[in-house]
Amino acid sequence: MVAASEASTCCISIFLIVLISMLSAPAVAVAASSKTRAVSVELDSSCQPVITAMDKAALRPFHETVSVNDQHYEKIQTTTALYIGSSGRWSLMASSPDPLSNSVSESGLRITGCALIRKEVLDGESATVYSAQQNLAASSEKSRMEIWIADSSGLPLKSESDGKHAGRESHVSTRYSFTHVQAPAGAH
Repeated sequence: MVAASEASTCCISIFLIVLISMLSAPAVAVAASSKTRAVSVELDSSCQPVITAMDKAALRPFHETVSVNDQHYEKIQTTTALYIGSSGRWSLMASSPDPLSNSVSESGLRITGCALIRKEVLDGESATVYSAQQNLAASSEKSRMEIWIADSSGLPLKSESDGKHAGRESHVSTRYSFTHVQAPAGAH
């Protein structure tokens, strides 16, 4: 029975990492190398600041806190591994984030129609807020997102996304941290 429970948790975790990666744009930006574009995008010059921030985030360790329709998850990427956590339990998803990022980026995420919508301060940090549309090439489902990009570092601080995902209306809220990122204790 324990093996079935662990297998179920593993499959749920894999589903969550793919879902979270597709729904929170910078999460998708896990680049294989600094020479590889992390996100497949249509040529849309209005999105250059958003793409630049996503690519920059992909090249460093990060910790995300994600809420999908009031369900909470965390994602930690170190230089050597990717972890997903929920309810205090952590799972090691990949010994290197590269294989998973390649499969997600190859899924055809498109980011288009970006616009600077305002400047504001978020947690004491000046940020520029952009709106964008994101969708997967293989799907007609689209979501509208807003992303807060720190003026000082050019890294994403937060994103909010609303749209249809897997046929259901969803709201995804993501917060990003790039300091003091470490592997979670007790990850399996």
